[in-house]
Amino acid sequence: MGTYLLSDRVLLHGEKLTVTPSVVHIEGNEITSVAPLDRGRWRAPDATHDVVDVGDRLVTPAFIN
Repeated sequence: MGTYLLSDRVLLHGEKLTVTPSVVHIEGNEITSVAPLDRGRWRAPDATHDVVDVGDRLVTPAFIN
């Protein structure tokens, strides 16, 4: 079972740092994906995953201990 972590403020790095609404998919101790979040359209793909919505709290995906 995994977790979808939703936030309106996720720090992403590319050519520059950006803060954007995103969904972070976590399986066990691994971040498997970070994708743009459209709250009006996003639905959990199945009922086997937990969904944690942290609202506008800043999420900085990096390491999971």
